[in-house]
Amino acid sequence: MSMKKIAVATGIVSAALASTLVTAPTADAASRIISIGNNCYGANPNYVGFPFFGGANVTTNAPWPGQITINSDSKDVLPYTTYTTVRVTTLSNNHTQTFRRTWHHTMGDNSGYMISGIRATGRVKVTISAINVGMFQTQRGPTCSGIVRV
Repeated sequence: MSMKKIAVATGIVSAALASTLVTAPTADAASRIISIGNNCYGANPNYVGFPFFGGANVTTNAPWPGQITINSDSKDVLPYTTYTTVRVTTLSNNHTQTFRRTWHHTMGDNSGYMISGIRATGRVKVTISAINVGMFQTQRGPTCSGIVRV
C-alpha cells in the first residue's frame, strides 16, 4: 500500500471516529429541565429582603424514564420558613400525588427543596402552593403551576 493510500485511509478513519464522538448521544440526552412559574413571585414575610419565588424546575426522565424530579429555592438575607405543597396530576387519568416540604430561606446552599422519584407519564400538571412564616407575619405565597410532558 502506498503512503498516499495509507494517509487517505487514516484520514477517513479519523474523520469517521471524530464524527461518531461528536454526535454520540449522552446517557442523559432525554432529560429535560422545564421551569414552571418563572414569574411567580410574592411578598417577603419579613417585609424587607428578596421577593418569595414560588416556581420550580421539573426535570423529566431523571434519573429514569417515567419519573420526574421537582426542585426549587428562594434565597433571602433574613431567614424565614416555607411550608410548600406540591400537587402532581397526570392529566390523562386525573391521578394526583401530593407532596409537602418544609424548608428555610437563607443565603446558603442548604435552602430549598427537592422531590425525586415522582412517577408520571404523558401530560402532567404541577401545582405549587406555599405558606411563608417570617419574623413579623405569616402569609400565603402565590400558587404557581405549569404543564410538562413526561
